[in-house]
Amino acid sequence: MDLTRDEKSIVTSAYKAVVLEQPLISSNLISLRRAFNKVTIYINSASGDIRKAIIVAVTKKEELSIEMYHLKIERMKAWKEKISNIYYLFY
Repeated sequence: MDLTRDEKSIVTSAYKAVVLEQPLISSNLISLRRAFNKVTIYINSASGDIRKAIIVAVTKKEELSIEMYHLKIERMKAWKEKISNIYYLFY
C-alpha cells in the first residue's frame, strides 16, 4: 500500500510492489497513475476506500500478482533500453 497526498511523490513501496510482484494499493493521483498505469488499485484516503481496496487485493491476489509480473518485465525492458541509450552516448 502506497498512500500519499503529494502529487510530486512516488513512495518506494510502490516500486517494491512491482519488484516483488505483489498487488499495489495506491493514492488516486495523476503522477502515480502515470508511473503505475496497470494493475494498481487506486483509492482516495478514506477508510472505507482502503477497506474495499484491501478486500479486492486479497481476493484477486493471484491475478494482480501475475499482472504485476508483466508490468515488471515491461519496466525492466524499458530501463534496459534507456541504459543502452545512455551507454551509446558515451561510447
